[in-house]
Amino acid sequence: STKSTKSTTHSTKFLSLSSFFATTQGKRGRKRQSGERRVIAGLSFSLIPPETLEMPVLPLPKPIFYRHILTCCVLLLVELVLRSLWDVSPSPDKLALSPVRGLHHLVVATKRRPGLDLLLASSSRFGYVTKVLGSNESRPLGHWSKAFGLKMILMHEAVAALPPNDWVLFTDAYDVVFQRPAVELLAALESWEAAGGAAGGNSSPSAPGRLLFTAEVYEWPDVGGPYTTRHLRLPFLNSGVYAGRARDVLAAVSSGYDLNTDDQRFFTQQMFGTGGGAPSPSLPTIVIDHEARYFSCLAGLPEEHFALQPPKPSGGGYPLVVPVPGGGVVGSPPFVLHFNGANGKVHLFRAAGHVLGEWGAF
Repeated sequence: STKSTKSTTHSTKFLSLSSFFATTQGKRGRKRQSGERRVIAGLSFSLIPPETLEMPVLPLPKPIFYRHILTCCVLLLVELVLRSLWDVSPSPDKLALSPVRGLHHLVVATKRRPGLDLLLASSSRFGYVTKVLGSNESRPLGHWSKAFGLKMILMHEAVAALPPNDWVLFTDAYDVVFQRPAVELLAALESWEAAGGAAGGNSSPSAPGRLLFTAEVYEWPDVGGPYTTRHLRLPFLNSGVYAGRARDVLAAVSSGYDLNTDDQRFFTQQMFGTGGGAPSPSLPTIVIDHEARYFSCLAGLPEEHFALQPPKPSGGGYPLVVPVPGGGVVGSPPFVLHFNGANGKVHLFRAAGHVLGEWGAF
């Protein structure tokens, strides 16, 4: 009786496995006799023909099960349709504009940080063609090392490979956000150039042109410079954002610096003339955007001078920062926002959320 029980248990335990081997061998055309024993991995099995096995019959799901599945599918479909029709906060992918040719956005960043991700997201959102320089650099760069010359070194290498008549836009990497399309900035730069012409009224392509720099509240890193614009709300040069023809940018960053050079001091001295002398006639004229018509530095600028508004999907998802009448800043909303300084960083991530169509996410 005991042996019979063990035998029954053993055959039941390996019933399905025996069926598998029997079926497999049958497919190969090898007929096995009932009761034939095989040894696999040290275990003995009885190869039972599959036609002699009785397989259990599983009950079919009840109709209510299918109704639940159908209901879930319908609800999911309805949600997808509603989101596509009434999404008041479009994703960046939906709003992304086509890249604009003839305008190259260059940025120097030796490390990947959240601020750079925000910049690249807004760049893609508004159709800028961005190239990050210095990703594999080990040379020092930044406030801790007090070395900013790497910006000019890498800019010179990159701009030298561009068509000389193309536009170049440089911005800092970790505290800058775009808020208006590249196609509009390109048109604005063309109009700015046409209105002022080349330096000295000479329109020859080989003559030195002009570079447009952003303006800020603070005079840095040196104070007491020969500025005649101190009465303005944004009187001083900031080198975190500037634009110009490739040939003019290349001329500006061709020489006069090393790895430890401060870029803002470098361009300020170039604007006034190194050592107090006159600016070099072979270099482009530096123009400061005192009214923040194109670029805006937010460091030290009281909030009452700007109004923070949510993007309107019907208007393309912008603007973000609009000038307040009487605030000392005139014109349309600037294309580029530079959140420099300690107070600028406070608003960086919240503002970037607005720009990218995530109103209320920050």
